Amino acid sequence: MTNAELFVRVLSEATGQPEERIASLLADFRKAHPAPKFDEEADPITAEGVLKEARENPEGILAWLKKGYLEVMKNLGHA
Repeated sequence: MTNAELFVRVLSEATGQPEERIASLLADFRKAHPAPKFDEEADPITAEGVLKEARENPEGILAWLKKGYLEVMKNLGHA
């Protein structure tokens, strides 16, 4: 599992959105902001830990997404 796949799975589980939709959004984001680390393989033990932690605290993931969204909107002059 790559870091991108892990990221997609965590966000999909936290938001209830299909992985395909999250992956598409991530692909669009990466066109503007390339991040080679997303292509790296995630250590399986670390990946399981991340998934376990995210599953225990989906509200934290959603709060993180909201904070990021608000920051983007602020930087674009929309907030």
